[in-house]
Amino acid sequence: MVKVLLSVLAVIISTAGCSVGNGVSPNTPKTNNMQTSSGLTSIEEKILKHAESNFSLAKAEADLKKISSLNLPEETTYYYLEKKGSYGSTYYNYFVYKNELFCSGIEGDFERYLKALNFLSAKNVTAEQFWNSYQQLGFHDGESMIIDEKLLSQPYEFVKPFINRISKPELDYQNGSATFIFYSVNTDNESVTKNVVEVSSDYKVSKKSERLK
Repeated sequence: MVKVLLSVLAVIISTAGCSVGNGVSPNTPKTNNMQTSSGLTSIEEKILKHAESNFSLAKAEADLKKISSLNLPEETTYYYLEKKGSYGSTYYNYFVYKNELFCSGIEGDFERYLKALNFLSAKNVTAEQFWNSYQQLGFHDGESMIIDEKLLSQPYEFVKPFINRISKPELDYQNGSATFIFYSVNTDNESVTKNVVEVSSDYKVSKKSERLK
């Protein structure tokens, strides 16, 4: 699981897509969330059906939790789904936004989520919210953690030689596109990496990484 100093893991889901991770937004989307005869809400039922159809994970095998600890874009709700007995090795993050599901296990769901937010035009996402969303739906380096202000003030010994070349995460909206720059550390091999995430005008997301030397 991705180690992050900014927050906890988060989960996103969409009827057309899905993601691995864990987290919840401060606001609950306006959606049909009535309880069903099974005691689950309609959204929870929808997520479980999505997991069964896409990942062959039966309802009886799944442990689903709503996570409210992450700072996410408005009207986004986060669910974390884990296979029972897997001890965190098999899990999916689901986001619910305006009754749409987005999931970490489905390729392209992070891009689809940004498009649903009208992210590039509305410019309605902060750097922290972008990272929390990206971490749960699109970032697949479980061995690394982001360098935030706290880690900058109390860096690991191996980070200190690079401290003047590192900055806190930054999100820049520009000319119909956006760039998110963050630095990460891998404590296993004691490396520091600069990561540049580009969101193009047609919502294609790409990432380039360069290890500092």
